[in-house]
Amino acid sequence: MTPDVAPAAREMSRLLTSIDDDQLNGRTPCEDYRLGDLVDHIVTLVDGFTAAAAKKPDPAPEGPTADASRLPADWRDGIDASLDLLVDAWSDPEAWEGRTHVGGLALDGREAGVVVLGELVVHGWDVARAVGETYRPDPPTLALVTQFVTAAAADPVPGLFAPPVSPPEDASELDRAVALSGRNPGWEPGDR
Repeated sequence: MTPDVAPAAREMSRLLTSIDDDQLNGRTPCEDYRLGDLVDHIVTLVDGFTAAAAKKPDPAPEGPTADASRLPADWRDGIDASLDLLVDAWSDPEAWEGRTHVGGLALDGREAGVVVLGELVVHGWDVARAVGETYRPDPPTLALVTQFVTAAAADPVPGLFAPPVSPPEDASELDRAVALSGRNPGWEPGDR
């Protein structure tokens, strides 16, 4: 059985559509990204991974952008439809098979599917923290993402995640996954 992208996509949609324009310049756990930059990154990675599932040419072969100035004024109007297309594309079992390309990387289908889940969960957490919301992961998705970030921390892919940080001993599974992706699980918008 293939993993279900829908719960992580629904949570991402909930978070993105809650963002006010005045929040787009706010800080995020991604040191170099303001919230608008992160939103642009998410929008472009959703499009890239939708194409990857269908084995179509990558719309951003150099990788997702992270530039708030690229966001159209009506970006919220299309985000649900884009996330729905992502879910539909990854609900096809063939998306998880064969080889594909995304962000300039050649991956097998299952790897690409797990990476998109990791991106949705980790960046969903980033958005949630930036806007003062709680991130609500789907337990099976979180378990798969935790395995992925654990493996990525042990054998880093340049540019995928920042170096891992140590989570508190009593960390939740989400906090451990976030720490392994190079984020401080206790990050707050006022942190430097």
